Amino acid sequence: MANNKRVNKNFYVTKVRVSHNCRFCGRLINPGDKALTINPKRESRFWLCEKCVSDIRRFHRVNKETANIAFGDEGAVFANMDFQSELAEELAERCVDEELLYRFGIYKDS
Repeated sequence: MANNKRVNKNFYVTKVRVSHNCRFCGRLINPGDKALTINPKRESRFWLCEKCVSDIRRFHRVNKETANIAFGDEGAVFANMDFQSELAEELAERCVDEELLYRFGIYKDS
């Protein structure tokens, strides 16, 4: 097999050349700003602004930390679950396209 160094352009952080709207929050992404571009199979390409990407990553980091808490530490589990639900509500309020909440695994009840 050939050694292929090509980067997959279907899910890529890039500098935007033309202004786009963030599909998650609807904010305008100006040329020169960094954004996550996603090109799903059989769908049109869309962009996410840097703030939305960092907040989604923070939600998933808190979710992983909740799963790695020591057994028997209920206080830390409940604190992380409360913080995780607050983050999920904040992201759900800001989200313009509700389908993205399910695509990224963000649920209001979690």
